[in-house]
Amino acid sequence: MRVSELLDASPPKAERVMCSLHDPYSTNNSTRFFKSVNRRSYQLRKKILLAPPNFIFGGQRKSQIGKLQLKVMTDRAVLTSLAGVMLAASLCFGVEANPPTIATEDGYLFVGYDTLGYPSKPANLIAKVLKMNPTGLTGINDVTVGFYHKGKLEGLAKTNDKGEAAISYTPAKAGNYKFDLRAIAADDGEGEGADAIEKLTASSLLLVAYPKDKPLVVIDLDHTVVDSSFLRVLFGEAKPMADAVRVTKRIAGKYGIIYLTARPDLLAGKSKAWLAEHGFPSGPLLLSGVEKMFASGKFKTAKLSALQEAFPNIAIGIGDKYSDAQAYVDNSMTAYLIPVFDRDKVKSLQKTVDKLSRLDGNGRLKVVSNWKEIEAGIFEGLPFKPKDFIGQLQTRIDELQTQEPASKSDSKSTSNRHTRNR
Repeated sequence: MRVSELLDASPPKAERVMCSLHDPYSTNNSTRFFKSVNRRSYQLRKKILLAPPNFIFGGQRKSQIGKLQLKVMTDRAVLTSLAGVMLAASLCFGVEANPPTIATEDGYLFVGYDTLGYPSKPANLIAKVLKMNPTGLTGINDVTVGFYHKGKLEGLAKTNDKGEAAISYTPAKAGNYKFDLRAIAADDGEGEGADAIEKLTASSLLLVAYPKDKPLVVIDLDHTVVDSSFLRVLFGEAKPMADAVRVTKRIAGKYGIIYLTARPDLLAGKSKAWLAEHGFPSGPLLLSGVEKMFASGKFKTAKLSALQEAFPNIAIGIGDKYSDAQAYVDNSMTAYLIPVFDRDKVKSLQKTVDKLSRLDGNGRLKVVSNWKEIEAGIFEGLPFKPKDFIGQLQTRIDELQTQEPASKSDSKSTSNRHTRNR
């Protein structure tokens, strides 16, 4: 298809959403992701080769391999490194369990970036066409991208050497503006990967226009609205946290919603499809670049600072990470923290107590167990003070420590009875 033909064509139905929200002014650093994965994988190679296949899910265990005794620990480095490897694999080959919404098509990736703007003010809309190569993803130059809103072509733009195409669009009033995107080859039809590019599934992006004083709520995804990590979303097994859909809809009746996550933008399609499938309220999805997925706190602190400059009435942040909660507080927001821990393990409980004690809540931190408590905090003004949550954890620790001697005593008694019966 030539550019001239595009002007008379209707936009295709977007069969898959391959869009993501990313800082439109940052460069594509996908190569760093693959280097990061390689570094982490190298450090863990002996563990992965020598340990049993199920060790990453086992917490802590010992494995006898010949005369070598290995103590295998499930730590953040192992999980994030394996997550990176799995992400890279799914990017290249797709995921068999579900349609591969983050897989490349003929080695190419087409993404649109959600953004925020003001009513009656021009906003920059950005899409990228990228190509997979041995070192990562690189931009494809001179590809024409069509931007459609409600079936009308609003603009054409050619990609630069970063694979980036951009147009300016002015939303008439506050609201959501969804754009369907189509990538086509250069006019001569002989550009790099012309045939493959013309076959790319349409992408999309969301422009949300808010008044500058609109009260906003920032919401994380993993272990917050999703009752698990992004890996389960990747393989189609994730479920929403209890009451998350209902409460976020209620929040959306009073506040604008922004989804902010350290997931890399390559997972945008899968992430947005999951939110829509489960009925979460619409809102722009802000994701990190692949090089920032292991530094959630720094990424979110920087992003929140930029957002607050544009929208100073960002009032609330909701998430599960301690670094995120601190970032919300540091940006003068009320933070709702949903800590993840094992209530049946003293070590996990004590670690949670220690982390909560180190946070500087500055009177703006609320620690909760579920979305019903978030609802009560936002709409009923309940305090959910960190010290109260710490007190509950300490009570649980005392209970477990009381039970432990009794359990050991019962075990010893049983052992003695067995000895006497021999």
